[in-house]
Amino acid sequence: MVLEVAAATDDGEILGGGHFVDGEANYRIFMGFWNGVEWGYFRFALSQPIPKGATIKKATLALFGETQAKWNPASHALEVWAEQSADAATVSSAADAPFIPGGRPVTTKPVRWPASGGLSWKLGSYNTLQTLAPLLQEIVNTHGGLAAASHVQLWLRGGQTDEADISTSDLKAPGYFSHPATMTLNWCQ
Repeated sequence: MVLEVAAATDDGEILGGGHFVDGEANYRIFMGFWNGVEWGYFRFALSQPIPKGATIKKATLALFGETQAKWNPASHALEVWAEQSADAATVSSAADAPFIPGGRPVTTKPVRWPASGGLSWKLGSYNTLQTLAPLLQEIVNTHGGLAAASHVQLWLRGGQTDEADISTSDLKAPGYFSHPATMTLNWCQ
């Protein structure tokens, strides 16, 4: 199953008390740490059900690289969490950010992007995380499968607390549909 962010409310950024449903300047979604945690979120509608007992064999996320600021490719990384929900709702405010009172519940552990070392964020091309399967498996196991048309939402933030960030295109960015945010899932029963 190859899924793309398909609606303007399905991606965006949260920084402190600010919610940027269309990203920030020039329709860019920043992820990292800049005067606080910068969360990027991406919501995907399943085109078919994932049945109870399914084993997620492979799950990837591909994001188009736009910018980087103070990003150290030797040591900086992202943490990727999945929202713990059978059908994740759209993000409506900064109060939805994980790990704050009333925020969205997420999986028990993140996936580090990359697994070790630093993330070299390629500009003007796709950056692909190959190891999302544990996050999706936890959601499938917790909810006894996922229905067709239900939503999986990923939350990404910096894995460091020094000031640095990277960005990808928001759905409203010019040319977005030539390089959309994409999640690919493979499973077996």
